[in-house]
Amino acid sequence: MMNVNSAHMKDFQSFMHRLDQAARSQQQIIRDCEQHFETHRRQWMAKRQKLKSLERVLDRYRRDEALYADRQEQRRLDDIPMKTASYSVEPGD
Repeated sequence: MMNVNSAHMKDFQSFMHRLDQAARSQQQIIRDCEQHFETHRRQWMAKRQKLKSLERVLDRYRRDEALYADRQEQRRLDDIPMKTASYSVEPGD
């Protein structure tokens, strides 16, 4: 058997203790980062949902505006023959 003096044993125990503390510290950093990530992910998801809702509203307004413009154009086109007819002169008048 190998003879290990007490100074080496204390150094080894001190090293193992520091290594354990470093591992715990790294695990805490990972937990903090995961929590930070989750908080920002939830905020991003909420903003993304709001954006999608606003995009749907905007799309609906654009469709309504296009439909209104189409109807206005159709009315204008429908009125042209009536205006033209009112200006024509009938033979024999």
